[in-house]
Amino acid sequence: MAISKRDAMWTAMRQLGSFTLVDVSRAAKATEPAATDYVKALVLAGIVADSGEMVMGPRGRTRKLYRLARDMGVDAPRVAKDGRVLPPSGRQRMWRAMGILKEFSPRDLAITASLPEAPVAVAEAVYYCVWLTRGRYLRQAGAGRYVAIEAMRTGARAPLIQRIRRLVDANTGEIMAESAPAEEAS
Repeated sequence: MAISKRDAMWTAMRQLGSFTLVDVSRAAKATEPAATDYVKALVLAGIVADSGEMVMGPRGRTRKLYRLARDMGVDAPRVAKDGRVLPPSGRQRMWRAMGILKEFSPRDLAITASLPEAPVAVAEAVYYCVWLTRGRYLRQAGAGRYVAIEAMRTGARAPLIQRIRRLVDANTGEIMAESAPAEEAS
């Protein structure tokens, strides 16, 4: 299940192969400006290419046809507006590291998930571990240690902590925990 609009747009582009901005916005239920911004960034990154063709829309307007130049896989590429391809988010890298480490401290997790150009703070690892424990993805294994629960790994996408203080499984769309962890409540 695609959670973000970018995920939905990327899925649509992969399924269509060649597409117009309107095709992408309709398939993803996104606004045309959102599709325009994302496709432009993907063009600058060399992931999507202008096919050089124009197609006639339903009202007689011509539309530019794009095509996938490089299929980057199921996860929507993270690109800046200027076309720079961004590394996976810190939480995505922590999620992958949890699958490798199995048992870890937040410090171990932060070190393993850090990149030279995108470090992960220990405080962020603590915060993410607390939320994932609430969502039953992790269990505590002593003071400051966690164990990843393999049965809860529903896919490659990391669980999302939404601004409305809700933990969502990005692979299934299921809400796994709500409200702030006790350490965060005021």
